[in-house]
Amino acid sequence: MIGVKPITSRNDAFGLETWACYKGGPPFEIVERDDGYIDAANSTGRYFAEFKDWPERQKRGMKFVRGGYAVRC
Repeated sequence: MIGVKPITSRNDAFGLETWACYKGGPPFEIVERDDGYIDAANSTGRYFAEFKDWPERQKRGMKFVRGGYAVRC
């Protein structure tokens, strides 16, 4: 594909953010939309949150989950 750069460990912003969070760092993501909205948030920590810390709507939604498997690091 012309003009498409492969994602590497040096330019994978989401991967680097997730890795920093996993290693205990203070990750954050910058959101910049084409309408000019810019925000910074620490949302990656949600991926590593304990079930007890999940938002209530997500806890309630788990009763509808079927199949699949869990992977532990």
